[in-house]
Amino acid sequence: MIKVILLCMIGTLISAIGLSIVTQRRAWPDLSVIGNYPNKFGNQCTMEGLTKDGNIPPFDKARSNSLKNRFKLPASFTPISLTGIAALPSKDDAAISARAVSVVGYVQDLFPAASKGESCNCYATKKALLDAHLDVVLIPDQQDSGKGKVVMEVTERSRRLALQGLLPSNIGKDWSSATLRSRLLGRWVRFSGWLFFDPDHATGAWSADPRDRDGEKNWRATAWEVHPIMGIEVLSGPPPEIRRMMRNRRIR
Repeated sequence: MIKVILLCMIGTLISAIGLSIVTQRRAWPDLSVIGNYPNKFGNQCTMEGLTKDGNIPPFDKARSNSLKNRFKLPASFTPISLTGIAALPSKDDAAISARAVSVVGYVQDLFPAASKGESCNCYATKKALLDAHLDVVLIPDQQDSGKGKVVMEVTERSRRLALQGLLPSNIGKDWSSATLRSRLLGRWVRFSGWLFFDPDHATGAWSADPRDRDGEKNWRATAWEVHPIMGIEVLSGPPPEIRRMMRNRRIR
């Protein structure tokens, strides 16, 4: 009888421990405000960011910054191609910004973004805290003035989640710009993340300005980005459908 009671107590204890572990795994960090983040105006930064004067940004800018700084995983990621992203309407669209996608491409370049600071990051300038900017293309050797280039970015919030092992990745937990450059540059990668329309570069996109007459000189396919990146999977090479496309291109 005593053995039965002890076994029941042990079983209850194990169940409680198991429930505690599951509960801990389901808990998601609240990164609405990040601390230990030295910037021009203090040591923390909200999702809405700040203006150059340290004030709360206007509504549209605050919304844009908040989209860049999303930190929650979606229920799933919907596959899309780089050409599919480039073909999206050349204007902001809340429904499209709410889409989480996965896309395969070749990493042509990768570097810390906005070294002078930007609103979404409260004008932090320390290199380790800047977003990692990735130029991703479908044809590695194509010289097309950016017509095939889609921008993607890893944010500080993405890095902190990755460091805790909370984001899907086959490159480890260190998503610093230096490590990402060493692991991703010149590789085929499947990226997962949120779609985001960057209004600051709308006139620098071929999809919006096909004759390159407005605003900044064109350097990218579209103002739509994958930003923030929430998943990274390095591939052994291009997927079969991309390999066939590249082979047909060489034949022509």
